Amino acid sequence: MVQIISDRSELKHSLRKLVTLVQKNGGWLDERLIIRYERGGFSVHSKTNGANSNWIIKLPPACLLPTDQFQLSLAGDDIRVESHTSEFSGGRLDLLEIMLELWNQTGKIAAQKKTAFWGISESDPDLFRRLAAGRNTQFYAKLEDSLYSKDQHERLLIKGFLMTRTSGLASNISSSERTQMLMPIIELLNHHPLAPPYTYLFSQNEKNQLAIKKFCALPQTTECFVRYGYYDAYDLLLNYGYIESNTFFIRSIPMEISLPGLGTMKVYTSTGQMGHKNLPPQIADLGVFLPQFFINRDAGVADVGYLLIPQDTAPHALRRVLGFIIYQLDPKLPAIKISEFVEMAEKQVLAENTRFYRDLLEHLHHLDSARKSRHALQVQSAMEMANVQLSKLAKYPFIGKDSPTVTRTLS
Repeated sequence: MVQIISDRSELKHSLRKLVTLVQKNGGWLDERLIIRYERGGFSVHSKTNGANSNWIIKLPPACLLPTDQFQLSLAGDDIRVESHTSEFSGGRLDLLEIMLELWNQTGKIAAQKKTAFWGISESDPDLFRRLAAGRNTQFYAKLEDSLYSKDQHERLLIKGFLMTRTSGLASNISSSERTQMLMPIIELLNHHPLAPPYTYLFSQNEKNQLAIKKFCALPQTTECFVRYGYYDAYDLLLNYGYIESNTFFIRSIPMEISLPGLGTMKVYTSTGQMGHKNLPPQIADLGVFLPQFFINRDAGVADVGYLLIPQDTAPHALRRVLGFIIYQLDPKLPAIKISEFVEMAEKQVLAENTRFYRDLLEHLHHLDSARKSRHALQVQSAMEMANVQLSKLAKYPFIGKDSPTVTRTLS
C-alpha cells in the first residue's frame, strides 16, 4: 500500500483520495512508494534501494487530464474549475478536482506568484522583460502583450502554472500531435537532469500507459526523480523558480550569427529536437544537441530552433551541429571552409551568451533599492543563475583551444 507522510491531516486525506482515484481509474502504483509533503513541497520516495530501472508508476489514458478539455479560473489565490467539455467527466473530473484541492491546500498559486518570474510581469513589467530577454518563447510574448488586460493576464498566469505541471503527450505511437496533459501523482515527482523522462508504453498489453521508472540520484537515497525535459539553469529558473547547476549544457540566447560570404543563422530558443529517424550516421548520435532547423539557400538563411553549448560530457557537440547546418547552407563548401565558418559561429555564440549574462548581472546590480527589495527573491535567484551560466561558459571545452576541424562527412 502506498504510504502517505505529512504532518497535515487534511493533506494526508487528500493525497489518499488521489491515490485511490488513480487506482480506481486503472492506474498502477508500486506499493512500495511513499508520497511526502514536507517543508512546503511534495516528493515521491521508494521504500527500497533496488535497481533504478524498475517501473514505479503507470497511468492509462483515463488517468491523464488533457488541458484543452477544461478551463480554470482564480478566486484570489485559489484555483478552480470554471468549465469543462462533456467528455471530460466522471473519473477524470474527480481527479482534477482533488488535484486542485491539493494545490489550494498547499498554496501553490500564491507560491508561484512569489517565486516564478512570470509572476512579476504585472507588478514590474520592465524587470520581467529584462529577466526573460534570453528566451523568445511564445508564452512570454503573449504574457507581455497581456500586461494591461487583467482577465487575459490571469488566464496566462494559469497557463504558466499548468506549463510546470504538464507534458505534451501523443494519443498513440503514430501520432505527431501532442496534447498537454496533467499527470496525477507523476506531477509530484521532482526534476533531475539525469533522470529518465516520461515514457509512453504503446504495446497492446500496456494500453498506451504513461510510465515512470525509478531513479534515485544517489544509491543510498530514497527520493525518486523524473526528467521534466532538457533544461539549463535559465530554463529551470524561468519556468520552475529554482536554480539547478547540475546541467550538461547551456541553451544559447536568441541571436543572429553572421557568416560573411555564406549567410546568416537565426537562433531561437525553442525545444523542438530534430526527428531521429533516417539521420545520416555522422550526426545520428547527437541526440538532444541536434535542433530542428530550416534552410533557405536562396536567401542564405538558416532558422535554427536552438543551440546547446555543451560541457565536457559532449565536447564536440556544438561544433558538429554548426558544421552540419553550415554544410546544409552550401553543400559545395570544402571542409577547410566549413571549419572556418564553424570557428566564426562558435566565437559569436560564446561571446553573445557571455555578454548577455554579464549585462544581466550589471543590470540587476544597479537596480534601485526599492525594486531590489520588492523582488528580492527573483533578483537574487537571477544573479545566482547568471553566475552559474557564466561559470559553465568559462568551462566550455574549447575556450582558448585550437580551431575546429571538420571532415567532409556531413552529407
